[in-house]
Amino acid sequence: MPLPYGKLGPDRDAEPPAPEDKKQKDAAPAKPKDTAEKRADAPAKKEDQKDQPPKKKPADPPDVPRIVRPRPRLKLGEPGEIRDEKQNAAGCRWVLKRCLVDTRTDDLPQPGTAVRVKNKVTASGREVGEQELVLAHDGRFRLESLLFGRSRTCGFDGRTFWKVEGSESPDILQADDLLDDPIAAWALIASALLRSPPIRQLVSDEKPLPESIRQSLGTCRLDGADKANGRPAYRLRWTDDSGREFFTWFSVVGEDYGMHVQLLKSSRGKDGRRRAVTYRGLAQSAGFALPMPERVVEGLDEQAVLTMVSASVQQEKLPAADLWKMPTEGEDEE
Repeated sequence: MPLPYGKLGPDRDAEPPAPEDKKQKDAAPAKPKDTAEKRADAPAKKEDQKDQPPKKKPADPPDVPRIVRPRPRLKLGEPGEIRDEKQNAAGCRWVLKRCLVDTRTDDLPQPGTAVRVKNKVTASGREVGEQELVLAHDGRFRLESLLFGRSRTCGFDGRTFWKVEGSESPDILQADDLLDDPIAAWALIASALLRSPPIRQLVSDEKPLPESIRQSLGTCRLDGADKANGRPAYRLRWTDDSGREFFTWFSVVGEDYGMHVQLLKSSRGKDGRRRAVTYRGLAQSAGFALPMPERVVEGLDEQAVLTMVSASVQQEKLPAADLWKMPTEGEDEE
């Protein structure tokens, strides 16, 4: 019986469509053959192209103006090279003048006075010697030291620097020769600071450094910022007439973080290969504050070789002139 709504699926009785020929489907369409008309029109097109003017090539873009930047006026220079000598010299004067202001309790040391400093010297916790410095108000000094059983005396009589080692003959030296010995350098620096002009002149004028400092240490240059004895520091480089260098480090701020410039370290070299002296503070006496040596160190990490322990600091009347004179050959040391 036929369904009332017709067939639901495809007509199964219909014949399936015949498959297309695969070769005909894949074959590419044939190219149209050139007709006689196309061949006849080809020469005419070539003649028309000859009559037309040649096409112009696009013009090259205009050159872009090159911007020339002005060179900086500041001369950079090489690392470690001083770019402004005048400004550098002004910085040196400021550091040294500020140091004198902070280390002098009076405008000038009291005349007719001297200070006597005695230190015990230890190495690895064992006492190995002692030293005594007598420093006059006018910068004359005498330093006697006995280390590991060997004695050494050096001094300044106001005109001449001299040295005597053990039983050897006395030698007349230049100030620069004393800087090779770290302890003698301490006495020389203190002497140079004492022989400076009054503080009021150092603060008010813009003259070069005092002649006493230049004669003792040389020409000063601000060498850079550094660290000495565990504190930030100005590093000053001193150069004598022969070209030898000496370095001093001065504090930037005090222990209370206030403005305070004082000597922290001194050495013949700045790379740690030469021994240096570090300073721990000031001994107030006779109208000035004397920087006190703390240790003899070596290396950039400042490893202690010798330690100075202050035994006494005394103010006294100015000793006789014979104390500052160089001993004559054959004269016994007291």
